Amino acid sequence: MTYRILAPLLLLASCAATTASLHQEGPKGPTRYGLELQAYPAGVVAAARLERSLSHDEVVSFRIAWNETDRSDWGEHDNEEGGGYGAGIGYSRWLGGERSGWFWGGQLDLWQLDIDWRQNTPASQGQTDVTVLQPVLQAGWSSASDGGWRTDWTASIGAEINIDTSGQDVGEGLIFLLGVRLTR
Repeated sequence: MTYRILAPLLLLASCAATTASLHQEGPKGPTRYGLELQAYPAGVVAAARLERSLSHDEVVSFRIAWNETDRSDWGEHDNEEGGGYGAGIGYSRWLGGERSGWFWGGQLDLWQLDIDWRQNTPASQGQTDVTVLQPVLQAGWSSASDGGWRTDWTASIGAEINIDTSGQDVGEGLIFLLGVRLTR
């Protein structure tokens, strides 16, 4: 099975599992909507997100996002930059309950990136279309404010895995992200 087929199947299976979990019995709160911003050494991710409660201290989330990157010479070439859209699912669990204080979780994103690259020696340039699977572990701190808003400060560590590439290879590997989420 090729990666081009495997990646969408993984995303669909994850969405099916998420949908099934939304129908479990137990205490559920409202669906929440929000925005998310994450920064990493080579770029930034801006997302719209939806959260659904699984219990008083657990949520499952879905996001659609844009990933803008400028890897400079951290990739396979002397300069790599570009961006693209993606979607992902996540899970968060609060240690103190009631969705405030410390939490942990994970996120699985699938990105479709267009990367323009340049090589100085020998002089060459080109474009690579790459599908990236990005699993991360996440930890953070939440606080609620008046008006029903919740702010989550996050730190994530994981991997960027190029699963399908059209063009020359481009950078992949370890990723560390810092972020903020606002939901209501």
